[in-house]
Amino acid sequence: MGRMKNIFIELHNANNGNIPEGITPDDLVRMKELEIYNWEEYEKELKKKGIDSRENDNEQVNVEKNIETKKKKEPF
Repeated sequence: MGRMKNIFIELHNANNGNIPEGITPDDLVRMKELEIYNWEEYEKELKKKGIDSRENDNEQVNVEKNIETKKKKEPF
């Protein structure tokens, strides 16, 4: 739990007390690897490296749909 707390604090501090809207777990992993927690700097670095920051959006949507389907089948 300590690592996530530290990442959250770094992210919070680097973005003027805000958490970027639409951030994904994949973004957090990349930010940690790059040691860049400011959202704008992070996106610039990804563009520089030719990585689309939203390349996994479709995967995230599929995961969310699977969770919703399971909740409907098993509401508890």
